[in-house]
Amino acid sequence: MDRRMKAAAESHNIPLTSSFVLHLLMIVLLKEEGLLDKWKMDKLELGMYQLFPYFKAEDNKRIVGIALAQTT
Repeated sequence: MDRRMKAAAESHNIPLTSSFVLHLLMIVLLKEEGLLDKWKMDKLELGMYQLFPYFKAEDNKRIVGIALAQTT
């Protein structure tokens, strides 16, 4: 195990895009396993919407906006 990566994960010090993709991946995996209920979806969506304003590059904002517009 890489100690730097472990420390970054524990302190939530990961790149913004990685955090956004992690939220998307968690939604997909939970839904696939039948474990995604409304409460979990609301919490994960809230986290994604909270990340959106921090994206600076217009291309990234556009991609994130498209992802947020998708229905699950």
